[in-house]
Formats: sequence, C-alpha cells, structure tokens
Amino acid sequence: MSKKLILFLVSVLLAGLFCTAAFAGKTVTVLGTWGGAERDAFMKMVEPFEAATGIKVEFTGTRDLPVILTT
Repeated sequence: MSKKLILFLVSVLLAGLFCTAAFAGKTVTVLGTWGGAERDAFMKMVEPFEAATGIKVEFTGTRDLPVILTT
C-alpha cells in the first residue's frame, strides 16, 4: 500500500473521529415517508448509529412529503 493511500485513510479516519466527538449529544431530525414496519426497520438501523456516535436521531414520518418540502 502506498504511503499516500495510508496517509489519506488515516486522515479520513481521524476526521471521522473528530466529527463524531463534535456532534455527540446533538440531535439530527430525519423526515421520511416511512411508517409501520418500514419505520421500525429504519429505527433499528438508527440504534447502532446513535450508540456509536452519541448523536440522537428524531424521525418524523409523513405521507405529505412533497407538500412539506415546498413550504
């Protein structure tokens, strides 16, 4: 593996670590059209993300997404 590639990968890793620490304790709001089983599956995917980063995810489901995006 070349030194440039290793340096790049280490830089990306460190940037990710610093960004995670900077956003820990923050909240991200996700707006989607999922409900029921789709929403449940999405939230199961979110749980490991929240545990790993300390970032809380708030999900708001709606079927009127085009209306919300145009207002």
